[in-house]
Amino acid sequence: MTIHFIGAGPGAVDLITVRGRDLIARCPVCLYAGSLVPREMLAHCPHGARIVDTAPMSLDEIVGGSPYGATTIAGGQGQRQPSDIDLEGARHQGGLIAKTANKLFG
Repeated sequence: MTIHFIGAGPGAVDLITVRGRDLIARCPVCLYAGSLVPREMLAHCPHGARIVDTAPMSLDEIVGGSPYGATTIAGGQGQRQPSDIDLEGARHQGGLIAKTANKLFG
């Protein structure tokens, strides 16, 4: 999985870089800060992309999608149970891995 941080610049939708726009257009999941990024910017997301406004979320909800599992974020003690976001992220990653394995090994 690759994560891209794309700056919103001064906030005007027409001022996003071509590279930023093209990256957004290929992202299956787009996390954005709704308090900073205009909603019109999301028009660049591909059809069917999962779009999540992180502005109303707690820090635990935002960082909870660790690819290494909830125990990594919880200090290895396992005191935090996976959230719905964790589980959905794991299912999405699993699906991508399954598709890649199918392509490679048929």
